[in-house]
Amino acid sequence: MRVLIVDKHHVVGAGFKRLFREEADVEISVARTLEEAELINDERLPDVVVWGLGVPDRRETIEHYRKAFGLSGMLVFADENDVLSAKRAQMMGAKGFLSKASNLAEVRDAVLAVGAGAEYFHPSIVQALALIEIGRGKDLSAEQSLHFQVLDGLVGGQTLPQIAHELGISYKTATRLCAHLRRKLGAANQLDLVMKALANGLIAVVRQTDGRR
Repeated sequence: MRVLIVDKHHVVGAGFKRLFREEADVEISVARTLEEAELINDERLPDVVVWGLGVPDRRETIEHYRKAFGLSGMLVFADENDVLSAKRAQMMGAKGFLSKASNLAEVRDAVLAVGAGAEYFHPSIVQALALIEIGRGKDLSAEQSLHFQVLDGLVGGQTLPQIAHELGISYKTATRLCAHLRRKLGAANQLDLVMKALANGLIAVVRQTDGRR
């Protein structure tokens, strides 16, 4: 099985090589940019691509990824194990989602599962995604729920002061949550955040979480 690691941090690729060094049937290649990954891909199509979210991942880049790697299993490797990043990974067509805080056994299981054609999402993420899909947003953590409510307010044309007042939180907290959403979606500003939420299919998720259609 050929595994291609695409992550801007050298230590990530080195860690995967150490993890699989005794696996004779697992070959690890490392790239720090999409361009480097494509050069490696010219030799042989990988079975699994571990995609670090630190790599630029605008929508056009993901489309480029799909053209470059075809049906290779995509395993998104994120800094945090949160439902927003996981949902985004799903919308990108990922077969799996993993946090960099995951233990080594989870990392190994995820790579092998995706390499075998299966999906891998941490059980806590699977539960959170399921709750969103059936509209039970109240069962998410308070922090996760607030993120979706802030996004909902922005989509509805509210300002951050209005959102803060409606949710009963401080303007500083609303600003922090908005900044976190922008980082997660790679948005330059609030308008870009709404546009990227639309492009990634998160608007429907927000409406379901809030009980609206």
